[in-house]
Amino acid sequence: MKKFIKNIALIASAALAVVGCTPEPAEVIDGIQLNRCLTPTNLEAEIVASVGTDVELTWDVMKGTEFYTVEVYESTQTATNEEGEEVAVAPDFDATEPFKTETNITEVPHTVSGLEVDKSYFVRVKGHATNVEDSHWAVLEEAF
Repeated sequence: MKKFIKNIALIASAALAVVGCTPEPAEVIDGIQLNRCLTPTNLEAEIVASVGTDVELTWDVMKGTEFYTVEVYESTQTATNEEGEEVAVAPDFDATEPFKTETNITEVPHTVSGLEVDKSYFVRVKGHATNVEDSHWAVLEEAF
């Protein structure tokens, strides 16, 4: 009987030790304050076929962003890719003047007009909001 009581006491202390080691539940974070707008994601461009000189831009609207700026750059250089095709090369955005800048954009999709046929363009987009820094630029990696 003593052995039985010892075994019960041993099992009970082991159970208490396991229960006592369970971590406290993590605190739930229901909001976060950012000091910068989030960078737009999923930037895409589609030529408006009926016109040919317009491009419709879409991107994911980021929470807290009040408006966006779009910069369009004309590609002036080409290179040969791995398949032997000639492709447009992105400009050095910080050292090149944009072909077109549009700001205070509040609706997506956004159409940029006045492009020239048979030219290649690159585009970048950034978000703005009051009391926080602008987002980083989202850059469309391929020319349109």
